[in-house]
Amino acid sequence: MRWKLVALALILFVKQDALTSNFQDGQDDSISGGPHIECRVTTTDAQWRRGKKNPLVSVKLEAGNAVNVSVMPSLHLMALPKQAGPREDEYWAPFSMTDGKEIHDWQLLDLPPGSPVSVQVSPVRLLWGLTKSSGSIWPTQRFSKAVLPGKYSLQVQIETKNGRTISSNEIEITVAR
Repeated sequence: MRWKLVALALILFVKQDALTSNFQDGQDDSISGGPHIECRVTTTDAQWRRGKKNPLVSVKLEAGNAVNVSVMPSLHLMALPKQAGPREDEYWAPFSMTDGKEIHDWQLLDLPPGSPVSVQVSPVRLLWGLTKSSGSIWPTQRFSKAVLPGKYSLQVQIETKNGRTISSNEIEITVAR
């Protein structure tokens, strides 16, 4: 009997953890019946050259139900191999989900049910900075000045005003001189 209670508690913990990206205006899917938002990222080139070729990043969002929430979408680069704790080689660049350009404030994400929303982002045209976990206030430098050469994991993170985060898949890229 005791092992059944432990197994049930473990299943509930795993199920709750799996729902972290399910929200409507910051509420868990399990509580509000809100939508599950899917975020996918792809790139035209896994080799990015500082100051030269202009790679494009495609971001696609899709929700099962209508979503209307204030968000801060951003590209994130984390140096590989990954390590625990704050690092000096993690970067972020906020962008607009409507036109892929840099933004300086929250924006309203309005997703119709079952209709994907896509945007093309040019990472070299955004402002970059160290991630918030590294103490950065707001990105202020162009890609070629901020991001050091090396291997990185690229991910899109969409943060809501109340602190929830939707994370995309990760792609390995190389930043070259």
